Order: sequence, then structure tokens, then C-alpha cells
Amino acid sequence: WCEDLLTAIIDGGFHLALTRNLLLERCAAGWTAMDQTAAETGVTSVRGYVSVHVGNDSVMTGMDAPTNLLVRHEIDPGHSMWCRLIEIIAVLLRASNSGVTQTGRGEGASMLNKNGNSCIDGTLNFLCFYENAIKSVLSIGPAGCTVCVLNEKKELFHLLSELCSGKEYFNKFTISFPTLSDTLLNLTRINVRDFCSLLNSAHLAREIYKAVEKIRNAGQVHVEMAENIKSHFISGIPSAQHEALGHLDYVNSCMPHMTKEDWELFNEQNGSNKAIVFPNLSKNAFLNSMETKVATCLLHAVSTLNRFHSSSSSGVYFSEEEAENLDISNIITAGMTVSIRQPHQHFNQIVSIGDTTQSSEILLARVLQVNLDSTLALKYMGSKGGSIENNVTHNRIAGIENVDSKSNLFVMSSVAKSAQEVASSEPSVGHLMSALQWSVIRNDEPMKILTERLYLLLIVELSHHQELVRCKNTKYQIPQNIHHQFLEVDKTVSSAFPVLKGIIHHVIN
Repeated sequence: WCEDLLTAIIDGGFHLALTRNLLLERCAAGWTAMDQTAAETGVTSVRGYVSVHVGNDSVMTGMDAPTNLLVRHEIDPGHSMWCRLIEIIAVLLRASNSGVTQTGRGEGASMLNKNGNSCIDGTLNFLCFYENAIKSVLSIGPAGCTVCVLNEKKELFHLLSELCSGKEYFNKFTISFPTLSDTLLNLTRINVRDFCSLLNSAHLAREIYKAVEKIRNAGQVHVEMAENIKSHFISGIPSAQHEALGHLDYVNSCMPHMTKEDWELFNEQNGSNKAIVFPNLSKNAFLNSMETKVATCLLHAVSTLNRFHSSSSSGVYFSEEEAENLDISNIITAGMTVSIRQPHQHFNQIVSIGDTTQSSEILLARVLQVNLDSTLALKYMGSKGGSIENNVTHNRIAGIENVDSKSNLFVMSSVAKSAQEVASSEPSVGHLMSALQWSVIRNDEPMKILTERLYLLLIVELSHHQELVRCKNTKYQIPQNIHHQFLEVDKTVSSAFPVLKGIIHHVIN
């Protein structure tokens, strides 16, 4: 039925109509102009909203609002339709991609490939046609993250993650539109930093306040608290309170409330306060709702980066005949990761470098030494992790990683204690770790998935960094504060996900 549905949609010309909608074309141009005006004047963009003039009355019942409020905002139906369209494109792309990758040969496969090509072509045309509108919304920072902006970002990152999920689609996107793909990748990195910064500030303000209350109630300084929270009390309680206040101010400066519904949620537990105060951090319905929206955006953005990451194309693979004639002295160095066939077995499947589901026939190993006789000393990873094999002949090599194609998306640094510094610094592994501290204490299924994907991205970034250092034969050491944070994250995550225990420690060492 999926094939029939896709065929009907494609035959109906849906993929061609994506760039032939005059209403959306005009709306997108208007939203882009709104964003540009907001950026120039330093105000919140009203992208996704329509202004309703309501006279001289305050329409927000029960709030302490200016009595001369002349305009309120309501969600623009055109923006809701735009978001649904992006969602539909992502779903169609997933359906066509699944069909192309799972179907073999024959007439059915030919039809699915035809549908898949139509879907990817339609998607790329859509991204190019609305390039300015898409780049505009992805350039909006945390201070402009309204409900509408977050809804739109969520759908766009979902679409990008689907576009990068299949190698065929991924290659077509990056080869056909290298500038656009690079721009969207960079905007995704920046948005991940912004989302992580916002969740980090909400988490720290909440947890530091709880710790201060614990200390006051216990009447002593030594109370149980997480290591990442304890570090804020090194200079005393007043210093910790000051840092918490800075994070709370940052939270209050972000995620503006635009509609009457937003204000009602905000005031539900906040009384007459114009900003969220410490006692209401955990109870404020608007903040809790917006944190969930930010986390959902982060989930899709991280999924995009995991799929977009250069690890997806860093492997070079060999048949047995090719491996037999391989001159390893020019291409393999100590520190590289290789796929190794087990003795006396044929190479009947390819295992990607970095794949965690290894077969019994091909295993991943790190090269410890290349011997003069062109044999290798290896240290196995995965199920045989830690075991060493010497004198491995080159005809057993099934694949090697192309180190030159590896690159890090995040710098190897921790985040500062100041909320403003965290939000303005270069995207780093510290941002990923700060978001992990927020997500790991939540038990709902989407947040568990977020924890897993953040952890995976962190591992890939750390692994790439270590591989590049080893292959360049440098003696660079990860800074002590980062090393300590890595181990703390490993401890925190493994307590919730025992199967992940020790992975960071293994990669570091």
C-alpha cells in the first residue's frame, strides 16, 4: 500500500506543486522580511503570527501587562500550513527512502526508485526555492524562539535528518548543492549550541536553587548534589546564587510569549510576576512546555548532525582480491581504524567504520603498529574489545577509514559558567555534555532517545578528535577539565543506560 500511495501522490504532481504555491511564496517572503527587520531593530520577530488590534484594553486576563497594549498576536494559519507541508515532505522522503533501500530488483523496485527520485528532486527544489525563508528562520537565536519559530525549526530539522538518512539522498544533496548543504549544516550546528545553552541554563538555575534550599534546610554546607552542580559552590553559596540568577535571567530573556494562550500558561503558577522566579522554575507551565519544544528541536537537529557527520563516508572498502594486492605502507598508519576479516573466511558483507553492530566475520580494530614485513599489530574493538593480535596480514583487511575525510563539527572545549558566554561561544562538546545533563534525568521516551543521540554525537566527535591526533603523531592531551567532564558524563549516562557504560573511557584511552 505504501508503494501505491507514493505512486498516487507522485502521479498527482504533488512534488511539482511544492514550489508553485503563490500563497506560501508570498508568506515566506513576508516572514523573511519580518526576520530581517527584527534583527535590525533588536526586537522579537513576529514570524508565524498575525497582529490583531484590540483597542486600549489589556487582553491578558490576570497579568500585570501595560494598559496601553494595542496589539495582540494570534497564530498565522498560513504558517501552520507551511509547517504541515514541511512535515508531509519529510514523511514522503522517509517512505520513498525506505522503499529504495529495502526493495531489490524488478518492476516494483524500478517504480520505487522512480518515486524516490521524484521525491528527492521535489525536496531539493523546495529547499532551493525557499532557501531564503529557511535560512532566515534557522538564523533566529534563542531570544526569538517563539512557539511558532520552534515548531518550524522542528519540522525543518526533521526534514533535513530524513534527507541525510539515506546515502543516495545524502550524496545527491551534498554534491548537487554544496553551498546550500554546507550552510544548512553550519546553521544546524549553531542551533544545537543555542538549544543546548537554553536547556543548560534552565537546568542549572533549577538545580542550583534546589541545592541552596537543601543547604538552608539542612543547616550545613555538605549536602548531596551532582558533581556538575557542586562545582558552582566552590566559591561559596553567594557566588552560586549569582550564577543561578544569571542563568535565570538568560531563560527569561528567551522564548517570548506571544499569544493569549502563552500568557495564560506563563501566569498559571507565576502570579503577578512578569518573569519566572526561582520558586516557580519547576512549576511554570509555559517554561516546561517550551523546554520540551526546544528538546524536540534538539533531537531532530542532533539526528541531522549524526547522519550528516563525515563518519558516514569515511570508510574505504576492499574485496579479497583488492586486499591481496594492497600496499599498506602508503595508506595505513598507527592509530587508524580498520575492518578485519577473520582467518579463512570470505568477505561477504561490508561493515561500516564506526558501526556498532559488527558481524562475527568482520571486526573493527585500531592499528597499533605497522611492521616492516607489512603485517599489522591490532587492538580489537567491540565484542573483542581490548584483545590484541599481532602479525595480521594485509589480505585480511576489509576496509580502512579515510582520515582525511574526517572533521569535527564541535571544538574540544568545555562551556563557561556564565550563561551569556555559553550562548555566544563556538559550538563545542561542552554544549553537548550540558544538554546531556538536562536530558538524562528525564524518563519519557523521546528524552531517552535524545540522550542516546547526544551521547552518540559526543562519542563520534571525541573519537574523530582522538583519531586525528593519533594519525598526526602529536602528543596532544585532552585538557584536564574536559577529561573530568567526559568521565562525569559517562558516569551519569551509564547509570541510566548501563549498556553505554565505559564507552567514553574506552575512547579517551
